[in-house]
Amino acid sequence: MAAALVEPFTLDGRTLLVTGHIGIALPADADERPESLLQKADAALARARERGVDWEVLGEKAPAPVVRRVNRHVELERALQDGQLVLHYQPQLSLTRRTSVVSMEALVRWRDPERGLIPPEQFLPFAEQTGLITAIGAWTMREACVQLRAWSDEGRVRPDCRISVNLSGAQLAQGGLVETVAAALEVSGIDASRLCLEIPEAALMSDVDRAARRLETVKELGIGLAIDRFGAGSSSLQALGRLPVDILKIDRSYMLGLGERPRAHALVAALIALAHAMELVPVAQGVQLESQDAALRELGGDEVQGFRYSPPRPPDALDAVLAPGERRAGRAIRVFLCDDVTEMRDMVRVALEQEPDLEVVGEASDGEGAARGVSECRPDVILLDVSMPRVDGLEAIRRIRATSPATAILVLSGFEREAMADQAIGLGADAYLEKRASLDEIRDTLRGVVMARAAAR
Repeated sequence: MAAALVEPFTLDGRTLLVTGHIGIALPADADERPESLLQKADAALARARERGVDWEVLGEKAPAPVVRRVNRHVELERALQDGQLVLHYQPQLSLTRRTSVVSMEALVRWRDPERGLIPPEQFLPFAEQTGLITAIGAWTMREACVQLRAWSDEGRVRPDCRISVNLSGAQLAQGGLVETVAAALEVSGIDASRLCLEIPEAALMSDVDRAARRLETVKELGIGLAIDRFGAGSSSLQALGRLPVDILKIDRSYMLGLGERPRAHALVAALIALAHAMELVPVAQGVQLESQDAALRELGGDEVQGFRYSPPRPPDALDAVLAPGERRAGRAIRVFLCDDVTEMRDMVRVALEQEPDLEVVGEASDGEGAARGVSECRPDVILLDVSMPRVDGLEAIRRIRATSPATAILVLSGFEREAMADQAIGLGADAYLEKRASLDEIRDTLRGVVMARAAAR
């Protein structure tokens, strides 16, 4: 299809050349709604335009033709060599030490000169398939440890503050992990106890005995180990007891109903109690709201992480977290994201991370979560989808306007403007964009609607 588009043709005696971009969506499962697939395709099309490539795929099992695989392998190798990979950091805070920073999680991003900031889910799976994950993992570990040493030397973190680095199943399975960890500790000079490796639950449960042996070996260096996204998979208590881990990071999905639904409250209470009984430190991931923070304190939670405290940011944008007495000049625009397509939220969130004047303070996957999140977070603007399960975006606009009239609403929808814009704006939205809009247009419109609403007060 792409090849057919680039064929020149003649019109009225002139030779014309047409270019095109293609967005491809693959279903996550057999029950995925058609509307969700269409929105994924729109998001993929927007990404293809933004990056200047022929096509992009969104979905869990995107195809990787040989030609594209070779090109990406070369690009990713070059990115590593040329310093295009960067680390953003998200703090983990203590609920018992006056909300002090106890750890910083390092999250890798690819800053492509032409395509901008590329989220990890767009290149790390490919890196795992091709073996590049070993080199990327070693670089990430080394850079993160060096950054922690720099913060320590500057007195910006506590002497016992940890640095957390994600370790994939592929990295755990490959040889040389002990040497990689030892080299990062030697280069940075930090104590081994200040480095924590986070391994996804799913990677550990596929072969518990083998994982336990490998983790025991690397733990002999004195580092900490954490199970990431615990509760999202099918782990057993017996398996958990065999793994030499120190920290249990509770999956963000458990936070959604916390403080609102009794069963969600009970589940989180049970997970915290389980961690304490096994002498592990429970860390609640994905905390966005004040009510969630309050519930975790009531339940005896130890540590937390999420937009409630800080989104992932570059090292030079963390002053407000690492030096609470200092603040950036001028307050950033607080943005709340709502879309039932996870990939769309990820793409927008990562695009906003590089903007010092835009700060993501929360996310939701439906209109009910959006209305609740806006009511508690009080963002300056919400970026809102229309077609979502349960409570849709139009109903969310009604609720937000009733409870949070100062919050600007920017609708970002898969529907064409002619089909939905008038209705959305009539209900109280400030502006309407189609999902095919470029990331630059989204960023500029976010700023514009906030300025316009502020001027109208």
